[in-house]
Amino acid sequence: MYILILITLSIFGALGAPSTESKTCTTGESYLGITCAEQALDFSTKISRLDTANTEERNKFKQPCEDLDYCYRKTKHCEAFDNENVKEKFALIQLICKTINFVTGDFAGCEEELRDEDSDCFKNFDMLSNNQEDIDFDDEDTARDSCQNFFGKEGCLKREVEEHCGSRDWEKLKNFLLSINDKVKQCDQNGHL
Repeated sequence: MYILILITLSIFGALGAPSTESKTCTTGESYLGITCAEQALDFSTKISRLDTANTEERNKFKQPCEDLDYCYRKTKHCEAFDNENVKEKFALIQLICKTINFVTGDFAGCEEELRDEDSDCFKNFDMLSNNQEDIDFDDEDTARDSCQNFFGKEGCLKREVEEHCGSRDWEKLKNFLLSINDKVKQCDQNGHL
């Protein structure tokens, strides 16, 4: 799915290595934090080169995703990791990893089918525009457009997934997309406020 590339295009300025002088971390946690930062930078470099059509290549990201999740869980209480920039970067890593796990797991068969069909809607679906937290739901026109096009232009994603994969796969994709975007939950099932 082109979703991974689209997410990746917005990734990382630079995480920066955490300081080993954190007051709330043990020495071991501080060293783990430095390793985490290095892994996150390596991850960002590799994910930006990912061929999303290559399932084998996508599968190689499962272990780094698990490693980074472990790293962050073990060091997020440390002073060096307790700032908004680092939190945002790791939230983005978690989003990318969640997407990789979804498209290589629950949605793998349907994604392959849509690729084989050369689905225009699926190919052109821009998850980033759906995942932006700065959508102004106070502006009625912007909110209406965001809601109506959340599942592809005029809801085309639903039609294509149901046509090629069935309603069960559509429900999986819909639920996944809704799970990664809190703002769109203000829309109703028909794409309206």
